[in-house]
Amino acid sequence: MITFTREEIYRIVWETPMTLIAKKYIISDVGFRKLCIRMDVPVPKRGQWAKIQAGYKLKQPVLPVTGKIYKPAVLEERPAGAPVKKVCQLKIHTRKIASEKLPFRVPDRLVRPEPVTLAARESLKRLTDPNFPAW
Repeated sequence: MITFTREEIYRIVWETPMTLIAKKYIISDVGFRKLCIRMDVPVPKRGQWAKIQAGYKLKQPVLPVTGKIYKPAVLEERPAGAPVKKVCQLKIHTRKIASEKLPFRVPDRLVRPEPVTLAARESLKRLTDPNFPAW
């Protein structure tokens, strides 16, 4: 766990794109932006880093002086190799049940099928097809 003051957050947000901050610490880029807003830290606008890469010289706003006292932000470093985005546990569980414990199978050949039955067959094919991309 690393503790950051408001000034350190300001320095970090203007030195590093938020997507890279999200990869370094266990926080999303949106979560880090919200942290900056709560601490009254100005954040780069959209396209800031692309403009800097293109060679533009952009002005960095000054950290505004407020009379408020801010609690330090505590962030945890992301372990090496840890994924940035977690897969929802509900989706994992649903996929596991669908692939292992489906109580029925829709035949390939149907006589006058209902639209719901056709939709169920297509849905089941997608859930059990190993070539179907993960959610």
